[in-house]
Amino acid sequence: MFIKMQCLDTYDFVLPEICSFHGFRYDKVNRSAIISTEHTHHDYIIPLDEEDYRKLEQAIWEKISQGQQMIELVGGDVLRVRRGEIRRAAPLKNLTVF
Repeated sequence: MFIKMQCLDTYDFVLPEICSFHGFRYDKVNRSAIISTEHTHHDYIIPLDEEDYRKLEQAIWEKISQGQQMIELVGGDVLRVRRGEIRRAAPLKNLTVF
């Protein structure tokens, strides 16, 4: 499965990226979802409240259950950072999965 998302890098440069989607998890301390991809030198971080993370997880699970091969995150920029780096931002509220 692949994931397409608008990514904001350390230099505030925004570009769309398409990656192999390997999964994601919630970092409760930093209130962020961390997306795993084939890229080994950086992480993708989505600032989210826990409730919004659960909604995102359910939406992605529905796409997986339907056999969809590509998902797209729309409604906010995903932060692309060096592996293990934490970057805080206001939680996204309008993130949608297509």
